[in-house]
Amino acid sequence: GGLFKISNYDVSSTVSDITFDNVISSTYKNYLLIVSNVQMSSTGMTRFRFRVGGATQTGSYSSSMTGYRSNNGASDYGSSGNDYHFVHGATNSYQDTGVSFMMWINDPRNSATKRMSTIGAYENASNYHTNFNTMGVWANSSTSVDGFILTRDAGSFYGHGQVTIYGVVN
Repeated sequence: GGLFKISNYDVSSTVSDITFDNVISSTYKNYLLIVSNVQMSSTGMTRFRFRVGGATQTGSYSSSMTGYRSNNGASDYGSSGNDYHFVHGATNSYQDTGVSFMMWINDPRNSATKRMSTIGAYENASNYHTNFNTMGVWANSSTSVDGFILTRDAGSFYGHGQVTIYGVVN
């Protein structure tokens, strides 16, 4: 076992989305996406969508999240039937500390539902350290998934940070 680095994106300027095409194939069954200290320009959610042949796939996504803040506060979200999977709840990176998370993408080329599982952390605008766990599902039978896109529902990715996709070696 182990990980094979497929592609990397350095966030060195302001971008509205981060796209990885032709990174998912029959070579690997499972994938690990690592996002490290990526800054965001405003309060909002990061969204994940699969791509097929360069086209972003919408519809039939469901998500749920639970999180805890260092002030002992809890956050719970859930949704279904959306055109995206939300990676985390509404966050703003406090003093440009960024958000970091690891997302397992399980067998995205199978003919059944695609599943994502995420754990991450950030410091919110109220200066509270926050961790989150998110589950995502895309109820689509496409076996042609070959990429994904990360977008924001408000603002952009900017400044610094790194996004890397790995294939999990069997």
